[in-house]
Amino acid sequence: MNDECPAGWHVPTQAEWDQLTTYMGRQNGYWCDDEEPTFIAKALAGTHHYTNQSEETIYAWAHEEKYCAVGSDRGNIAKTNTTGFSAFPAGYWKTTFDGYGQSANFWTSTLEDNQTWVYYLSFSQEMVSSYKEDKETAFSVRCVKN
Repeated sequence: MNDECPAGWHVPTQAEWDQLTTYMGRQNGYWCDDEEPTFIAKALAGTHHYTNQSEETIYAWAHEEKYCAVGSDRGNIAKTNTTGFSAFPAGYWKTTFDGYGQSANFWTSTLEDNQTWVYYLSFSQEMVSSYKEDKETAFSVRCVKN
């Protein structure tokens, strides 16, 4: 799994992702809600958008009304991408392409039961989540410097 990164870099482990999210949970500057240290997904989500020919702003992340969800309050970037991580909702590929605009999914190099742990942000959630997935699924890779 480490051959996806350039020399001197590596795909982070599950433990490294946990270290990142634990650190963020201890720094209230990364919390979307001042009362909830697990609401950190917006701090990792990018603010990608463009203006179309009709002068409308089009956001990369799908819209969600739920307070502190990644896709909520897209015009107010004060709580978004405070880490500079700039997660882009590229979705994933399993048998078809799915989730564009809705999720940012990142491989880890941690294997368990012939599956790999994946960390993800969803437009409709406030937290960073993880799950195991088959290695045949295509997700984004975020490399970490050795």
